[in-house]
Amino acid sequence: MVITLRSVKGSALTHNEMDTNFQETRNTGGWGFYADSNVTVGSGQSIATSASVFTTIENDGVGFTVEELPFDTTDPLWNVTTDKFEPYILHDTFDLRFRATVENYSGSSPYLDLEVEAGGTSGAIEGSTIPLLKNGDAQTIDLAAPIFVGSDALNNGLLIKVRYDGTGSLDLYGVKVYIERKYKQL
Repeated sequence: MVITLRSVKGSALTHNEMDTNFQETRNTGGWGFYADSNVTVGSGQSIATSASVFTTIENDGVGFTVEELPFDTTDPLWNVTTDKFEPYILHDTFDLRFRATVENYSGSSPYLDLEVEAGGTSGAIEGSTIPLLKNGDAQTIDLAAPIFVGSDALNNGLLIKVRYDGTGSLDLYGVKVYIERKYKQL
């Protein structure tokens, strides 16, 4: 849909043109919340320690999904098959929030690196290092990231990835992803 400007048209707008203009700007926002079905230790992903390899976070959305999608899409914001956020309009902006629980980690100073990755030449567009401080007991990890949709994000989608630096492996479960559109390119 395109907004019709009176200054461009050169005459008064019709009722249909005004209605279309209001529909285009009425609800540019929208959101989705997606929770994985693996909610207990041992039911989710086992992440092995690695100096350089990032693992894609899995979220099947089967645990719970609720959406109030932007008016200009019927597709979910999170693809439960490919485990990625798939934006659909260049230059939109979103808030992405990720939360999960990790357990059974060890080492002298274990930590996680979390990244939001767009692929292409962009690579990681947001990230955080999280120290694991509870001696292997359950610890909640979070990442909140503002997302600008560039061409790599539009073409490849966005993955949430994790790298564990510790001893052995850890259990990651209870994954939740919240995505909210904040700005729509008109």
